[in-house]
Amino acid sequence: MIYFLLSAKGFILNYTINMILCKSITYLLSCSTRLCYWLISFISIERAYVTVFPNHIWIKKSKITITIIILAILFTFGIHCHEVISYNVVSDPKYTKSGTWCAIQYNQYLSIYNQIITIFNYMIPCLINFLSVFILIGVVTYKRANINRKQSCIKIFQQQFQQYKDLFIPSIFIILSALPQFIISFSLACTEFLEVPWQRYLIIASYFLSYLPQMTNYILFILPSMFYKAEFDQTLLAQIINRLKKQLFGRHTDQ
Repeated sequence: MIYFLLSAKGFILNYTINMILCKSITYLLSCSTRLCYWLISFISIERAYVTVFPNHIWIKKSKITITIIILAILFTFGIHCHEVISYNVVSDPKYTKSGTWCAIQYNQYLSIYNQIITIFNYMIPCLINFLSVFILIGVVTYKRANINRKQSCIKIFQQQFQQYKDLFIPSIFIILSALPQFIISFSLACTEFLEVPWQRYLIIASYFLSYLPQMTNYILFILPSMFYKAEFDQTLLAQIINRLKKQLFGRHTDQ
């Protein structure tokens, strides 16, 4: 956000620095967003797998988790390499004499490829999450039905659906946050935004809205779960945050 404002106002005068920031920041933002979607889907797969195979512990090993994360990072960053090549700094004297925009321009084949991977990175993680939750509910329903044969499977399924309906929130949240940018990017041309101010601001707002899922992971996953909360409290980041809280609130209490 700061970079885009400085670039548009013409405060970044060095072309080389501006180009490096343009390519690196946009590439990292794009990859981190899609990586966040995949990691959310992996959490759903792990939850469903543990439910189906409670005695299998290989997926709980840290080496397996680290390997999956590294592969996901390499995969996500690899399929978005074309963005590093296609992003360029474009002069825009319409607003300031030295103002620039970080714009992207694809040829016909790269445009088709980008549309395919965009749909792939949005839809597949959401479908995985939905299927994993339904598998989890189905397995729990089957086990409960075998124990309590007096209740019908439909009744038990409805009860389990009510109990686990919160697990659908991440996928719904991803779809809702990414849908505005998804629709606008595919329906309106870039030149239109330069002529119509409200459309230009609309695409900017939808662009930043798509980053909400990765900004709210702590609220969506860690806070509702006692297990994830306990694991997070053991991390270095949590220790730094708790130390800062003690110092901040300690000063207020002293005053």
